[in-house]
Amino acid sequence: MPQFTFSFACDDIEEDQNEEDQEMVDEQEVIEHGEPNVDLVPARVLELQEMLSTLPSSLAYSTHTIKTPATTVSIPRRTLFDIRAQIMAEDDLEPDQSPSTIGLSADDILPKTYEGGFKTWECSVELAEYLLRLMEEKKLSLEGKDVSIIEASCGTSLPTSLLLSHILSLPIQPHQNHAPDPPKTTIILADYNSQVLTHASLPNLLLTYASRYPDLQPFPAEETLSTLPSLLTAFTTALSARNIHVTGLSGAWSSSFVQLANSITCYPSTTDESSPRAGAIPRHPHLKIITASETLYSPSSLPAFISTLRELLQPPPSDPHPHPSSEFHTTLALLATKKIYFGVGGGIDQFLERWRDDCGGWARVVWDSDRDRNADGGVGRCIVEVGIGKN
Repeated sequence: MPQFTFSFACDDIEEDQNEEDQEMVDEQEVIEHGEPNVDLVPARVLELQEMLSTLPSSLAYSTHTIKTPATTVSIPRRTLFDIRAQIMAEDDLEPDQSPSTIGLSADDILPKTYEGGFKTWECSVELAEYLLRLMEEKKLSLEGKDVSIIEASCGTSLPTSLLLSHILSLPIQPHQNHAPDPPKTTIILADYNSQVLTHASLPNLLLTYASRYPDLQPFPAEETLSTLPSLLTAFTTALSARNIHVTGLSGAWSSSFVQLANSITCYPSTTDESSPRAGAIPRHPHLKIITASETLYSPSSLPAFISTLRELLQPPPSDPHPHPSSEFHTTLALLATKKIYFGVGGGIDQFLERWRDDCGGWARVVWDSDRDRNADGGVGRCIVEVGIGKN
């Protein structure tokens, strides 16, 4: 099966630098054509309990620091070594699966098989830092709103972990008789590989929760967290108390992916007890946050990604206004990417051309590594806010 490695610095700080070099192949051909005998994985939903049931007895983690000029936030994440150890210990691999096909080799990507989600890529770190700055500057507020968070190609879910940490810091709004329902938060962790969701994305949300409540069990900077039943119960209880719903969504970009995402998304609850309908007034403003990191490397998958993104940006069915951002519904969609993926053909320019010309969408660069004196060197990177309709 074709395989290749991105030769970018700082792909994952835990990548084993002593792993044997893999024989390089024609990366452009791999990206454009992939493996002809491998079908794309269809989209499917993974409920929270299904993902929790796959957790091992303990999670080894390290702490990643998200920094802005004013704030430092520590976000725990499961170590790559621990993820690999669990995969190798599992005995339910299919006969045609080998360690390389499920992310255990040194290869970053195996087209149509493994999309690199076990690693933390640098653009996801910069996206988390940008979100933190928005919240610091009061340009992004999650309090008192129905919030839908969709992290596409979430991998280790660093941006969503940051948002969850912030949501957990907000005061709980208890439900009272004759009072509006408390705001609802829906978190959709989306990745091509279901194992990424169960072995990396969801464990990192659990670690984020545990780091905020050290009284449950000690939580040093770098250690092992026991996934005791009491911890899992406390985690699900805390989510329920705050009306937070976490769901996984695996599989390829497609119309069925969008349909499943829309069926999960928390559209605004209305002032009556009926289902949301046009003209009904939402109890709470609705904010949809769509994030994606390192999704533009493959020219062959770009049309499907753009189509999926465009559909996700459509206004909810309960919004009486035709514009995707209105008094009751706002959307923030952010893409973090390298400007050029050398040797594989992808990059920001191709996306922007297709997004504007084919979709009539708008886009603006909100962060550029070449203009940030604090940014690390290397390949140029940027964060782009995108939307449809009028900006």
